[in-house]
Amino acid sequence: MGRIKNTTRMMVVKKINDTWVKDGKTEKSCKLIILQDDTTDTFSCSEDILAQVEEYKEYDFITTYNKEYKSFRIAGLLVNNK
Repeated sequence: MGRIKNTTRMMVVKKINDTWVKDGKTEKSCKLIILQDDTTDTFSCSEDILAQVEEYKEYDFITTYNKEYKSFRIAGLLVNNK
């Protein structure tokens, strides 16, 4: 399958929910800007995860690395700390 799963505690700094039209079709992209230690980065996630988290709160995320596409994304939420 080529995927590595991990559990990582990170703080959500910003939620991004972009929508655009491509070839007459509406496309969506959900991302989180995450802070861990002193580093921020942007990770793709599902709309479901985006809806469950709040900015400036920490969460335990399930993360996956896809070796084939060399991509890292948030795949799940272990603990909802709302």
